[in-house]
Amino acid sequence: MSVEYILDRVGKKLGINPNDNHQRSIMLDYLNEAAQELYEESDMVGSLTEDSFYVQGDKTIALPSNVSSIRAMREKESKYPWVLTNLTERYSRNNVEQDDRTWRVRGYEPFKVTPTSYSGIKATATQSMPEITLTVVGTRSDSSRFVEEVEMDGTSNTFSTTFTSIESVIKSDVCTYDISIKQSDDTVLAVIPNNEKESRYLICDVSEYPWESTATQDDEHTLEVLYKKKLPYLSKDSDEFPADGYDNILINKVMQLFLEEQGKMEEARIYDQKASRSLGRRNADLERGQLQKVKFDKHPHDKLSVSLLNKYTKSSRAVGIY
Repeated sequence: MSVEYILDRVGKKLGINPNDNHQRSIMLDYLNEAAQELYEESDMVGSLTEDSFYVQGDKTIALPSNVSSIRAMREKESKYPWVLTNLTERYSRNNVEQDDRTWRVRGYEPFKVTPTSYSGIKATATQSMPEITLTVVGTRSDSSRFVEEVEMDGTSNTFSTTFTSIESVIKSDVCTYDISIKQSDDTVLAVIPNNEKESRYLICDVSEYPWESTATQDDEHTLEVLYKKKLPYLSKDSDEFPADGYDNILINKVMQLFLEEQGKMEEARIYDQKASRSLGRRNADLERGQLQKVKFDKHPHDKLSVSLLNKYTKSSRAVGIY
Protein backbone atom coordinates (compact mmCIF):
# COMPACT_ATOMS: atom_id res chain seq x y z
CA MET A 1 0.00 0.00 0.00
CA SER A 2 1.02 3.62 -0.51
CA VAL A 3 2.23 6.20 1.99
CA GLU A 4 -1.12 7.95 1.55
CA TYR A 5 -2.97 4.83 2.78
CA ILE A 6 -0.67 4.31 5.77
CA LEU A 7 -0.81 7.96 6.88
CA ASP A 8 -4.58 7.97 6.54
CA ARG A 9 -4.91 4.86 8.75
CA VAL A 10 -2.48 6.16 11.36
CA GLY A 11 -4.05 9.63 11.27
CA LYS A 12 -7.49 8.19 12.04
CA LYS A 13 -6.13 6.18 14.97
CA LEU A 14 -4.27 9.14 16.46
CA GLY A 15 -6.55 11.98 15.45
CA ILE A 16 -3.84 13.58 13.31
CA ASN A 17 -4.48 15.22 9.95
CA PRO A 18 -2.00 14.00 7.29
CA ASN A 19 -3.05 16.88 5.02
CA ASP A 20 -1.63 19.42 7.47
CA ASN A 21 2.01 19.97 6.47
CA HIS A 22 3.36 20.13 10.03
CA GLN A 23 1.46 17.06 11.22
CA ARG A 24 2.33 15.18 8.02
CA SER A 25 6.04 15.90 8.60
CA ILE A 26 5.81 14.39 12.09
CA MET A 27 3.98 11.32 10.80
CA LEU A 28 6.56 10.81 8.04
CA ASP A 29 9.37 10.83 10.60
CA TYR A 30 7.68 8.04 12.55
CA LEU A 31 6.82 6.14 9.37
CA ASN A 32 10.40 6.15 8.09
CA GLU A 33 11.78 5.14 11.49
CA ALA A 34 9.29 2.25 11.62
CA ALA A 35 10.05 1.27 8.02
CA GLN A 36 13.80 1.19 8.71
CA GLU A 37 13.37 -1.01 11.79
CA LEU A 38 11.17 -3.41 9.85
CA TYR A 39 13.47 -3.44 6.82
CA GLU A 40 16.46 -4.42 8.97
CA GLU A 41 14.60 -7.38 10.52
CA SER A 42 15.28 -9.68 7.55
CA ASP A 43 16.20 -9.88 3.88
CA MET A 44 12.61 -9.71 2.74
CA VAL A 45 11.49 -10.43 -0.80
CA GLY A 46 12.42 -7.50 -3.01
CA SER A 47 15.23 -6.21 -0.79
CA LEU A 48 18.07 -8.14 -2.47
CA THR A 49 19.45 -7.58 -5.95
CA GLU A 50 22.49 -8.55 -8.03
CA ASP A 51 24.89 -6.53 -10.15
CA SER A 52 28.24 -6.97 -11.91
CA PHE A 53 31.30 -4.75 -11.46
CA TYR A 54 34.46 -4.59 -13.54
CA VAL A 55 37.56 -4.47 -11.35
CA GLN A 56 40.60 -2.56 -12.57
CA GLY A 57 44.04 -2.29 -11.05
CA ASP A 58 42.88 0.26 -8.48
CA LYS A 59 41.57 -2.77 -6.57
CA THR A 60 38.50 -1.13 -5.09
CA ILE A 61 34.84 -1.19 -6.05
CA ALA A 62 32.54 1.76 -5.45
CA LEU A 63 29.10 0.25 -5.12
CA PRO A 64 26.04 2.32 -6.11
CA SER A 65 24.44 4.69 -3.64
CA ASN A 66 21.42 2.38 -3.29
CA VAL A 67 23.56 -0.38 -1.70
CA SER A 68 22.92 -0.91 2.00
CA SER A 69 25.02 -4.01 2.71
CA ILE A 70 26.64 -6.85 0.77
CA ARG A 71 25.48 -10.43 1.15
CA ALA A 72 27.82 -12.30 -1.22
CA MET A 73 30.43 -11.87 -3.95
CA ARG A 74 31.82 -14.19 -6.64
CA GLU A 75 33.77 -14.17 -9.89
CA LYS A 76 31.53 -13.88 -12.92
CA GLU A 77 33.47 -16.28 -15.14
CA SER A 78 34.40 -19.09 -12.73
CA LYS A 79 31.53 -18.53 -10.23
CA TYR A 80 34.16 -18.93 -7.51
CA PRO A 81 32.88 -17.35 -4.26
CA TRP A 82 34.86 -14.65 -2.48
CA VAL A 83 35.15 -14.50 1.31
CA LEU A 84 34.34 -11.48 3.46
CA THR A 85 37.08 -10.50 5.93
CA ASN A 86 37.52 -7.42 8.10
CA LEU A 87 40.17 -4.74 7.76
CA THR A 88 42.30 -6.09 10.60
CA GLU A 89 42.41 -9.63 9.20
CA ARG A 90 45.27 -8.89 6.80
CA TYR A 91 47.45 -7.85 9.74
CA SER A 92 46.87 -11.02 11.80
CA ARG A 93 47.10 -13.85 9.29
CA ASN A 94 50.15 -15.55 7.88
CA ASN A 95 50.52 -14.62 4.20
CA VAL A 96 51.03 -18.29 3.29
CA GLU A 97 47.58 -19.13 4.65
CA GLN A 98 45.88 -16.14 3.10
CA ASP A 99 43.28 -16.66 0.37
CA ASP A 100 43.57 -14.11 -2.43
CA ARG A 101 39.85 -14.19 -3.12
CA THR A 102 38.78 -11.98 -0.23
CA TRP A 103 36.99 -8.67 0.04
CA ARG A 104 36.66 -6.13 2.81
CA VAL A 105 34.32 -3.22 3.40
CA ARG A 106 36.44 -0.09 3.73
CA GLY A 107 33.52 2.16 4.57
CA TYR A 108 31.44 4.85 2.94
CA GLU A 109 32.67 7.73 0.78
CA PRO A 110 30.75 10.65 -0.75
CA PHE A 111 32.35 10.04 -4.17
CA LYS A 112 32.62 6.94 -6.33
CA VAL A 113 35.72 8.43 -7.98
CA THR A 114 38.55 10.18 -6.12
CA PRO A 115 38.87 13.74 -7.48
CA THR A 116 42.09 14.60 -9.27
CA SER A 117 41.46 18.20 -8.22
CA TYR A 118 39.10 19.82 -5.72
CA SER A 119 39.18 23.15 -7.52
CA GLY A 120 36.05 24.00 -9.47
CA ILE A 121 33.87 21.11 -8.22
CA LYS A 122 30.23 21.78 -9.07
CA ALA A 123 26.72 20.47 -8.47
CA THR A 124 24.51 20.16 -11.54
CA ALA A 125 20.89 19.29 -12.28
CA THR A 126 18.66 19.46 -15.34
CA GLN A 127 16.53 22.15 -13.66
CA SER A 128 17.21 24.71 -10.94
CA MET A 129 15.83 23.91 -7.48
CA PRO A 130 16.26 27.05 -5.33
CA GLU A 131 14.52 25.36 -2.40
CA ILE A 132 17.35 22.77 -2.17
CA THR A 133 20.65 23.41 -0.38
CA LEU A 134 23.70 21.13 -0.34
CA THR A 135 25.76 21.03 2.84
CA VAL A 136 29.36 20.14 1.99
CA VAL A 137 31.70 19.15 4.82
CA GLY A 138 35.44 18.72 4.28
CA THR A 139 38.90 20.04 5.02
CA ARG A 140 40.88 22.99 3.67
CA SER A 141 44.58 23.74 3.85
CA ASP A 142 43.84 26.12 6.72
CA SER A 143 40.89 24.33 8.35
CA SER A 144 40.49 20.79 9.73
CA ARG A 145 36.73 20.98 9.28
CA PHE A 146 35.03 23.40 6.94
CA VAL A 147 31.35 23.61 5.95
CA GLU A 148 29.96 25.22 2.80
CA GLU A 149 26.32 25.50 1.78
CA VAL A 150 25.58 25.42 -1.93
CA GLU A 151 22.16 26.55 -3.15
CA MET A 152 20.78 24.75 -6.19
CA ASP A 153 19.42 27.97 -7.69
CA GLY A 154 20.93 27.19 -11.10
CA THR A 155 21.56 24.16 -13.29
CA SER A 156 25.30 24.34 -12.49
CA ASN A 157 26.53 25.59 -9.11
CA THR A 158 30.29 25.69 -8.45
CA PHE A 159 31.63 25.24 -4.92
CA SER A 160 33.26 28.49 -3.77
CA THR A 161 35.64 26.58 -1.49
CA THR A 162 38.71 24.70 -2.70
CA PHE A 163 38.64 21.72 -0.36
CA THR A 164 41.59 19.39 0.25
CA SER A 165 39.14 16.57 1.01
CA ILE A 166 35.36 16.19 1.20
CA GLU A 167 33.75 14.02 3.88
CA SER A 168 30.05 14.40 3.06
CA VAL A 169 27.54 16.04 0.73
CA ILE A 170 23.99 16.20 2.13
CA LYS A 171 20.80 17.65 0.62
CA SER A 172 18.34 19.68 2.63
CA ASP A 173 15.46 17.53 1.39
CA VAL A 174 14.36 15.09 -1.29
CA CYS A 175 13.69 16.86 -4.57
CA THR A 176 12.44 16.55 -8.13
CA TYR A 177 15.69 15.93 -10.03
CA ASP A 178 18.91 13.99 -9.50
CA ILE A 179 21.98 16.06 -8.60
CA SER A 180 25.39 15.26 -10.10
CA ILE A 181 28.66 16.28 -8.45
CA LYS A 182 31.33 16.89 -11.08
CA GLN A 183 34.92 17.99 -11.44
CA SER A 184 35.69 21.09 -13.48
CA ASP A 185 36.36 18.80 -16.48
CA ASP A 186 32.84 17.30 -16.07
CA THR A 187 34.06 13.97 -14.69
CA VAL A 188 31.14 12.66 -12.61
CA LEU A 189 32.22 12.09 -9.01
CA ALA A 190 28.81 11.21 -7.61
CA VAL A 191 25.09 11.26 -8.28
CA ILE A 192 22.57 11.98 -5.53
CA PRO A 193 19.23 10.42 -6.53
CA ASN A 194 16.29 12.80 -6.17
CA ASN A 195 14.66 10.55 -3.54
CA GLU A 196 17.78 10.40 -1.33
CA LYS A 197 19.37 13.02 0.87
CA GLU A 198 23.06 12.12 0.79
CA SER A 199 25.86 11.20 -1.58
CA ARG A 200 27.10 7.88 -0.18
CA TYR A 201 29.00 5.01 -1.84
CA LEU A 202 30.06 1.73 -0.23
CA ILE A 203 33.75 1.12 -0.96
CA CYS A 204 35.00 -2.49 -1.12
CA ASP A 205 38.67 -3.46 -1.09
CA VAL A 206 39.60 -6.48 -3.25
CA SER A 207 43.33 -5.72 -3.32
CA GLU A 208 44.47 -9.16 -2.08
CA TYR A 209 43.81 -10.56 -5.55
CA PRO A 210 46.51 -9.71 -8.15
CA TRP A 211 44.36 -7.77 -10.61
CA GLU A 212 46.05 -6.47 -13.75
CA SER A 213 46.07 -2.68 -13.94
CA THR A 214 45.50 -2.87 -17.70
CA ALA A 215 43.02 -5.75 -17.64
CA THR A 216 40.38 -5.77 -20.32
CA GLN A 217 36.74 -5.40 -19.33
CA ASP A 218 35.61 -9.02 -19.55
CA ASP A 219 34.01 -11.71 -17.39
CA GLU A 220 37.39 -12.79 -16.00
CA HIS A 221 37.86 -9.37 -14.39
CA THR A 222 34.26 -8.90 -13.29
CA LEU A 223 32.73 -9.61 -9.89
CA GLU A 224 29.08 -10.41 -9.28
CA VAL A 225 27.71 -8.90 -6.08
CA LEU A 226 24.54 -9.81 -4.19
CA TYR A 227 23.50 -6.91 -1.99
CA LYS A 228 20.65 -5.51 0.04
CA LYS A 229 19.27 -2.29 -1.35
CA LYS A 230 19.06 0.84 0.75
CA LEU A 231 15.56 1.66 1.95
CA PRO A 232 14.47 4.86 0.16
CA TYR A 233 13.02 7.70 2.19
CA LEU A 234 9.21 7.57 2.05
CA SER A 235 7.68 11.01 1.52
CA LYS A 236 5.27 11.20 -1.42
CA ASP A 237 1.72 9.84 -1.28
CA SER A 238 2.56 7.40 -4.08
CA ASP A 239 5.70 6.01 -2.37
CA GLU A 240 5.49 2.41 -1.22
CA PHE A 241 7.41 0.14 1.13
CA PRO A 242 9.58 -2.02 -1.18
CA ALA A 243 8.08 -5.35 -0.06
CA ASP A 244 4.45 -6.44 -0.30
CA GLY A 245 2.32 -7.52 2.64
CA TYR A 246 3.88 -5.38 5.40
CA ASP A 247 1.47 -2.45 5.49
CA ASN A 248 -0.46 -3.41 8.67
CA ILE A 249 2.85 -4.26 10.36
CA LEU A 250 4.12 -0.80 9.45
CA ILE A 251 0.98 0.84 10.81
CA ASN A 252 1.39 -0.98 14.13
CA LYS A 253 5.10 -0.03 14.29
CA VAL A 254 4.26 3.64 13.70
CA MET A 255 1.67 3.49 16.47
CA GLN A 256 4.19 1.85 18.79
CA LEU A 257 6.88 4.50 18.18
CA PHE A 258 4.43 7.39 18.52
CA LEU A 259 2.97 6.09 21.79
CA GLU A 260 6.44 5.42 23.21
CA GLU A 261 7.34 9.05 22.51
CA GLN A 262 4.19 10.12 24.37
CA GLY A 263 5.18 8.01 27.36
CA LYS A 264 2.24 5.61 26.91
CA MET A 265 4.39 2.52 27.29
CA GLU A 266 1.62 -0.02 27.96
CA GLU A 267 -0.30 0.94 24.82
CA ALA A 268 2.96 0.99 22.86
CA ARG A 269 3.77 -2.53 24.06
CA ILE A 270 0.43 -3.80 22.74
CA TYR A 271 1.13 -2.42 19.26
CA ASP A 272 4.68 -3.80 19.39
CA GLN A 273 3.30 -7.26 20.14
CA LYS A 274 0.76 -6.96 17.30
CA ALA A 275 3.51 -5.97 14.88
CA SER A 276 5.76 -8.84 16.03
CA ARG A 277 2.99 -11.43 15.67
CA SER A 278 2.10 -10.20 12.21
CA LEU A 279 5.76 -10.15 11.17
CA GLY A 280 6.24 -13.72 12.41
CA ARG A 281 3.24 -14.93 10.42
CA ARG A 282 4.42 -13.07 7.33
CA ASN A 283 7.93 -14.54 7.49
CA ALA A 284 6.57 -18.05 8.11
CA ASP A 285 4.28 -17.72 5.10
CA LEU A 286 7.17 -16.64 2.86
CA GLU A 287 9.35 -19.55 4.01
CA ARG A 288 6.78 -22.19 3.06
CA GLY A 289 8.00 -24.23 0.13
CA GLN A 290 11.61 -23.06 0.47
CA LEU A 291 14.42 -25.58 0.70
CA GLN A 292 15.88 -25.32 4.19
CA LYS A 293 19.53 -26.22 4.70
CA VAL A 294 20.91 -26.99 8.13
CA LYS A 295 24.60 -26.32 8.63
CA PHE A 296 26.39 -28.50 11.18
CA ASP A 297 29.51 -26.87 12.56
CA LYS A 298 32.21 -28.70 14.46
CA HIS A 299 31.89 -28.56 18.22
CA PRO A 300 34.63 -26.47 19.91
CA HIS A 301 35.55 -29.53 22.01
CA ASP A 302 36.57 -31.39 18.82
CA LYS A 303 39.74 -29.31 18.54
CA LEU A 304 40.49 -29.92 22.20
CA SER A 305 40.10 -33.69 21.73
CA VAL A 306 42.45 -33.74 18.72
CA SER A 307 44.96 -31.60 20.58
CA LEU A 308 44.93 -33.92 23.61
CA LEU A 309 45.20 -36.99 21.36
CA ASN A 310 48.25 -35.57 19.57
CA LYS A 311 49.82 -34.66 22.89
CA TYR A 312 49.20 -38.17 24.23
CA THR A 313 50.62 -39.78 21.09
CA LYS A 314 53.81 -37.71 21.26
CA SER A 315 54.23 -38.50 24.96
CA SER A 316 53.70 -42.19 24.34
CA ARG A 317 56.32 -42.31 21.59
CA ALA A 318 58.77 -40.46 23.81
CA VAL A 319 58.67 -43.29 26.37
CA GLY A 320 58.62 -46.09 23.79
CA ILE A 321 54.89 -46.89 23.77
CA TYR A 322 53.55 -47.78 20.29
